[in-house]
Amino acid sequence: MYEEEMRRRMREREEEKNRLIQTEVRRIQARVRQRRDSERHIIAEERRREAEKAKERVIRERARLERATVDAWNVYELRWVALSAAYDGIVLKFRDIPWPLLIPPLTPSEITAEGIGAFILSTAHSPEQSPKERIRAALLRWHPDRFCRVLGRVRESERNAVEEGVGTVVRCLNDLLTKDNKASHVFCGLLTASLLQARRGPML
Repeated sequence: MYEEEMRRRMREREEEKNRLIQTEVRRIQARVRQRRDSERHIIAEERRREAEKAKERVIRERARLERATVDAWNVYELRWVALSAAYDGIVLKFRDIPWPLLIPPLTPSEITAEGIGAFILSTAHSPEQSPKERIRAALLRWHPDRFCRVLGRVRESERNAVEEGVGTVVRCLNDLLTKDNKASHVFCGLLTASLLQARRGPML
């Protein structure tokens, strides 16, 4: 009887000890989970703040680029007005030509299709003109037959560079016009097909 009582008490003490151990383990696990959740929350918050900062930087950079493009476009137009009004005795250099680029080139190799397209077709200026109208207006301005008056006033030593630059500009503008025409034809084709389909009624 006594031995049985002792065994029972020992079992109870053992069970109590196990309960205490389990309780402590659960408490430790809860603290670990809480710390881990807190760290995850901190990391997520830091990432969110970084994403917000990056978004703000992109918005600021886009606004800065738009302002720079508008300023460059205004200067470009004013320089063309000045070039057209200048008397024939003025000798022009390569850098005096108002090239259709955000950053004026120093050599013909700096005149690129990407640069011309980005400048002429930028949404920051000329909202009243369609892309095709902008390209055509630029082609009229840069057409060799019309540009020959300007070319005749260019310094002899820089005339070849200017001719090369003008040739690049005209090629790039023609490519832009071709791409715009192709896009228009595709759109018109899709529109025509959808109108025909609408007239015929739904296909069974």
